[in-house]
Amino acid sequence: MKHYICYIILMLLLTTTTVESQVTNVTFLNTGQMNVAPNGATGVSLYVPDAMRQFTVAGRTVQIVHNGITELGGNFYQESQTTVFQVGSDTKTTSTGKFRFVRDAGVNRTINTQTENINTFDRGTRYVAFPNIEISTNDSIVLPGKIGVDAITLKRVNGKTGHFILRSDVVTDAKGTNAYDASLRITGAGASSSVVDLGSVVVERNMTVYRPNDGSTQMFGFATPFKNTQLSGYYAGNWVRRPLNTGTFGHTTYVYGNKDTSPADGVIDGDQYVYLAAETLTPAQAYLIKPRAKGFNYSTLQAEFGLWYTGEPNASLYDKGKYYFNGKVYTVTPYLEQLYADDVLYTNTVNATPSTTVNLLVGNSYTCPIPTSLLAQTMQTSGLVFSPYIYVFPAGSSTYQSLSISSAGGSIVVADVSEIPAMSVFMVRLAKNSVQNGTISLGKALQRHADVAHNKPQTAPSSTGEVRQAAPVQSKTLVENQVTFKVSPSSNENIYDLAAIGLRPTATYESDTYDMAKAYVNDDDIFQMYTLSSTKSMLSANGVPLNADSVVLAFKPSKVDGEFKLTTKYLETLESEGLWLYDLKLHQLVDMKNTDSYTFDSKSYDKPERFLVYFKKPVNTEIKIPENNLDLYYNENKLYVKLLTPEDMGSQINIYDTQGRLINNVTVNNYPEMTIPAKIGQGVYMVNLSGSRNANAKFVKNN
Repeated sequence: MKHYICYIILMLLLTTTTVESQVTNVTFLNTGQMNVAPNGATGVSLYVPDAMRQFTVAGRTVQIVHNGITELGGNFYQESQTTVFQVGSDTKTTSTGKFRFVRDAGVNRTINTQTENINTFDRGTRYVAFPNIEISTNDSIVLPGKIGVDAITLKRVNGKTGHFILRSDVVTDAKGTNAYDASLRITGAGASSSVVDLGSVVVERNMTVYRPNDGSTQMFGFATPFKNTQLSGYYAGNWVRRPLNTGTFGHTTYVYGNKDTSPADGVIDGDQYVYLAAETLTPAQAYLIKPRAKGFNYSTLQAEFGLWYTGEPNASLYDKGKYYFNGKVYTVTPYLEQLYADDVLYTNTVNATPSTTVNLLVGNSYTCPIPTSLLAQTMQTSGLVFSPYIYVFPAGSSTYQSLSISSAGGSIVVADVSEIPAMSVFMVRLAKNSVQNGTISLGKALQRHADVAHNKPQTAPSSTGEVRQAAPVQSKTLVENQVTFKVSPSSNENIYDLAAIGLRPTATYESDTYDMAKAYVNDDDIFQMYTLSSTKSMLSANGVPLNADSVVLAFKPSKVDGEFKLTTKYLETLESEGLWLYDLKLHQLVDMKNTDSYTFDSKSYDKPERFLVYFKKPVNTEIKIPENNLDLYYNENKLYVKLLTPEDMGSQINIYDTQGRLINNVTVNNYPEMTIPAKIGQGVYMVNLSGSRNANAKFVKNN
């Protein structure tokens, strides 16, 4: 049959069947070969019409079972409210055919929408469930950031070299500026190279919305979707850190890579940096990257940083806001192998009783999100005993965001993180002093498409066709009597950190089962927010008694001065008298129930104990808390004194040993940090600051 006639019959059949037929379900079965020429009806190549909107007529659905071959010479437009092709567990109605992109047009082709605004598209239920995709063209097939695709296999045929490009788009709409990454889920079983041709897929990651506007830098986690030959040259010119997870049980001691060997000097060791452009990156391992600040002079990279390995003489090409996996950006040798289609992403077997908490850092190297709910279920059935939290490091966040995986006992919600985006980093923790005898194995069964902005905490992902999404780990209905705080630079709300306080009848001011520890980072480039327990534990979630008066809300400033905005969420759930924020620096009390946000200036030398959160209106509004100790670290015969302020200029710093003998005395001539030469022996030393203010601290030299 002529391909034009087939195309018309397809459209007529789909249109007539759903609207006119009296049967409940209609299946269009293609068992032969159908060729769809470009520029067909309504100017598009293949148009799945409005009749495919299965919920328009109650009780009726339309399925396309594709067991033959369809050749498409143009674009594919997804206008259906279904997944288009029937690809499910029922072998009688499961598409097993080939959808082949053909014809060299010399331009990119797309899988997109035509009549619907892409901003309202929900790929959670409307991804395109292709059977086997074949690329028989030298053109690239582009998948926009808000589209999702399933494929049993993805292959190049007939000697063609076209790519399947997963685009990363920044979308600005009524909800603000959000980042979306296209989602590709490979459902065929086996090794990655057996189901996806090596080098056929290009993966993008857009980081422009996470770059600060004030000259500072922002760290975020990422995982490579490729293996064995993924080269760090694709991040040339930027700062890359590698948290090592080679310890016992797969434990990562320093989750931000800030490992400091003996002596403990607070300085990150060199083996946790990626230096060379030709260094191989490891899939499913956590990496942290900070693009250089806007305005950086990239022409200095070769002379000052030695980044000549890329072979790219044009310095401006290093200034990338978008990173490409398997895309030719620099002249380093390209790589081909991919991990994202492998059946197993990460596996770890433990048969022991760890004496300390074990941090397991994992990079989601798939090109499709993993719901936190399904990850939690896998943890619970693994035979291992985990701490009841998942820590997710979404792009834009300044730290890992903690998520309770228990819906019982009044768990405190810090972040509404319902998915782990592709190429993002997360952490789970094996509980200490518990008998561990089991295996955690993460694989393709966890993948789900969703329509979630990857730089914003969100509600649960949508359902995913035949396999329904499990209940979210936490949902808004579970939030009770708590408040969540979010802090962002005023210039960019896509960069943020979170903390939460919950009022609970059985909670204490000390550490208790409601509390979640903060994954704290000792890095001057990073700002963080956390609460303090009565024992000074840094907490992401803090459970306090119902009659609590106040809680310390700390803000660790970065080394770059700036303006920040503090906002709240879930105020309506509080059963307290109200919520007041007291700025200890400005001695200013703010009624947070009468304002949407609080804006404040931050200096690098500000004390972290910045705010008090009141649940009862304080009578005394001239509140002060004791000055915090100085921040010290010692390395190579030098003592680094941090958190100095302008008022400390001219003050005296005295260093004493444990016998009270004065070891050194200097005058403060710089802030917020000062370096003091101090060649001393092993032991404990006290530091006293005296002048306009007094502060004390101690440090240890181990050898």
